[in-house]
Amino acid sequence: MSENKIIKLKATVSYEGSSQTAIVDLLPRPDIEIFANDSQLNSKDETTERFVRITTEPSMPYITIANNSSEDIKVRLKIDYTKESGGNIVRKWLNYYPAEENDTVQTQTIKPHENWNVDFGDDIRGGKVTVEYITGVDEWNEDNIETFVFYLRGLNPSQDEVVAYIEEQGYDNQYWFLIRLIRHESGTGNDDVFRHFNQGTDFTIDALDGLPNLGLPRGFGIGQIDNFGRLVSGYSMLTTSQREELGLIDVERGETILDDENRTIDWQGYIVASDNQVWNWKENLDTVIEFLNIKKQTINNKYNQWVNIANTWNRAHPLDLVEQYEDQVEGSITFSSIESYIDDISETINDYFNDSEDYDTTKSFIDACLIRYYNGGYYHRLRVNENQKPYWEIDRDSEQSGFYVQHICNQDE
Repeated sequence: MSENKIIKLKATVSYEGSSQTAIVDLLPRPDIEIFANDSQLNSKDETTERFVRITTEPSMPYITIANNSSEDIKVRLKIDYTKESGGNIVRKWLNYYPAEENDTVQTQTIKPHENWNVDFGDDIRGGKVTVEYITGVDEWNEDNIETFVFYLRGLNPSQDEVVAYIEEQGYDNQYWFLIRLIRHESGTGNDDVFRHFNQGTDFTIDALDGLPNLGLPRGFGIGQIDNFGRLVSGYSMLTTSQREELGLIDVERGETILDDENRTIDWQGYIVASDNQVWNWKENLDTVIEFLNIKKQTINNKYNQWVNIANTWNRAHPLDLVEQYEDQVEGSITFSSIESYIDDISETINDYFNDSEDYDTTKSFIDACLIRYYNGGYYHRLRVNENQKPYWEIDRDSEQSGFYVQHICNQDE
């Protein structure tokens, strides 16, 4: 940013009938001035005072760029953040406003003594913000660009805000365990603030406070959305031919692309949370519901298979029926071989299990299976060994998930 010359001003001050003349130094307004929510950032220290907050709504701050010069200014705003863990890049974000078109720089021209209010659209983004600009008729290149830097950090929503949104969307009527699940996944515990971002408001350049809450390998935010599957089978590194086929040949570690179905694909070929789902806690929570709906369909399919097998055995062996599994207590919930009241569990499945009322503390093994499957694996399932009698079993402690159902049911609602 260009330097400003100090202006000498002679001022006369009157006080109780006497006056005194003094020479004072005034620093004129800089050629380009940056405001966040009407607070000027130019005079603030970059390393300690230029931290602007994403609200709990969530919403981006109101960023205004003022041209105080006598020439046109061409400007754009860049937001970038790279998340690392253990020395490895997990994910990168890079956005420009105005957005680039076909990898071509787009800028906003600000006339002399006019302002530009940055339009973020529906984006919620954080990290390092760089205002890039040139003054006058200079060409846009690295030699001519001047910069101004500040930082965006997120504030976590309160319990009341999260519960209000869940009730507004009707999510509480779909999954009785939703609050418990996001408390556990986000590491919120019994706090009144849900950890979509790393907790804390003492923001510094190097600290993680106010940046997305990561759960390895690629889970982010309040619901720790990890992935929706992979475009290729297996867990090995993609081959060169696979990367070419998937359009990932030039995608570096941590980068993502949008495929033809508008899905966010990471450099390893996983379908992952979109940029906005990572930074916007409401969209992250919406995605938890989408994720559960997908998982619920798989659980429906599995139980349909299991129930058909059990019913087939029972018809052939009316005096030796498949026995239901005994009740199991997990935290404050008792799971039992009863029907589920979660929406869209098929009648065929529920008809196999015992009738029940929808008690707050007694739930179906089907519900426990869905809870566990959110993290991976089956809590309750039918085992079949060739011509032997099938039997139901539960898996409370797995290598992948641990006592996951218990952890969820130990959380407050």
